[in-house]
Amino acid sequence: MKTTFTSTSVMRNLVAAFALAFTLFAGNASAQSVQFADNAAIHTQTSDQFKVAVFPVENSLLMKVLFENPAKERVTVLIKNSNNEVVYKKAVGNAPIFIGKFDVSKMTDGNYTMVIESKNQSYSNPFSVQTYQERIARAL
Repeated sequence: MKTTFTSTSVMRNLVAAFALAFTLFAGNASAQSVQFADNAAIHTQTSDQFKVAVFPVENSLLMKVLFENPAKERVTVLIKNSNNEVVYKKAVGNAPIFIGKFDVSKMTDGNYTMVIESKNQSYSNPFSVQTYQERIARAL
């Protein structure tokens, strides 16, 4: 017995197989992201005594903070929620240059403000933590 396949029947079978695979193995992926209120990639502030740059690390829940502190004042980093309550506080000392990462993965979705302050200077930057879902199909 000889079996012949036409290109139409083969194509129909392939489409059906892909549709079935997508239906069976499609899942939901969940992720969180950090985003500045104005969608800028990097925020900076410069004064005679204080230079600050804050930006989210791409594809993560980390905020990178860099600052120059030529006056060597004691600096504190705070994160406040939308109710202006301090949810994170860290004294980072009086080094003339600071580079650090802050993990915001434990924070619930919402709006926050990162505040970097010394005795004579203050910098604040609003940002949000958002969860989003994406449907994906995986090949086996």
